Amino acid sequence: MDVLWFRVGRKPDETENEFARVEPGKMMITFDRGDYWQCAYVIAKGQYDAVKARGLQALLDDVVRMAPTLKGGIAT
Repeated sequence: MDVLWFRVGRKPDETENEFARVEPGKMMITFDRGDYWQCAYVIAKGQYDAVKARGLQALLDDVVRMAPTLKGGIAT
């Protein structure tokens, strides 16, 4: 597996009950770090070029679809 690590802004009143989300070929994990979410977007080994080819907006769309709570902290 390969992991894309990133941070997403977090408001003080935001809560998240899910730690991990799993779909075929990918998984996302969120860690509450107080003032931001630390995120690990896990993809199949060797699939980074395919993710990159789809573009940043497609990745952000996937992230928000998998974890709607993060939408407010992602600039699109």
